[in-house]
Amino acid sequence: TGHHAPVGSARGRVDLEDEAIRLTRLLVQLMPDETDAHGLLGLMLATTARRLGRTDDEGSVLLLEQQDRAAWDQAMVAEAAGEIDQAMQGGRIGTHTLQAAIALEHSAAKSYEATNWERIADLYRLLDTVEDSAVVKVNRSIAVAKASGPAEGLDLIEQVSGVDGWHLYWAAKASLLEELGRRSDAAQALDLALACSMNDDDRALLESRRAALST
Repeated sequence: TGHHAPVGSARGRVDLEDEAIRLTRLLVQLMPDETDAHGLLGLMLATTARRLGRTDDEGSVLLLEQQDRAAWDQAMVAEAAGEIDQAMQGGRIGTHTLQAAIALEHSAAKSYEATNWERIADLYRLLDTVEDSAVVKVNRSIAVAKASGPAEGLDLIEQVSGVDGWHLYWAAKASLLEELGRRSDAAQALDLALACSMNDDDRALLESRRAALST
């Protein structure tokens, strides 16, 4: 909720994000030998480091490729890298550590174009083997599309089940369909996305995308 509100404005709740980080630091202090606790802290830091770039001055949602990376907290990114490195040294790599490594790839990339999508796709493949989650599978399909092309990503995303009411599934599928030139199918996917529950800013973004497909 602190990172991405389910209803109302998408602007992050800074107080909730900071409290989550405080509690995770406490967890690391209490369980210093638990590698995935360090991974969880790395995930929190790598994700929160980008919070000042997520919306524009009017509060509208900015996609990752639109964000000003100069607004990201590089000290937080560096701390996240240290926690993730420590988590990776423990032998067993937990789900939080894998998620953190993915988040760090995004946060540490100097530009959107410099993002190592092959590495991200590999990390999602590993995560998919240990966490049976529709969210992981959808995100993996996006990473694969970036690394290997939208056709491969679409093949993966169409295998995901149990996501009919999740707007981000349909939004992701619409993007892949549009990249493949299937604008009518993309519009239908966005219609299904807009029928789902979401926050106001996500809805405004999807409505804008749907209107663009109608022109």
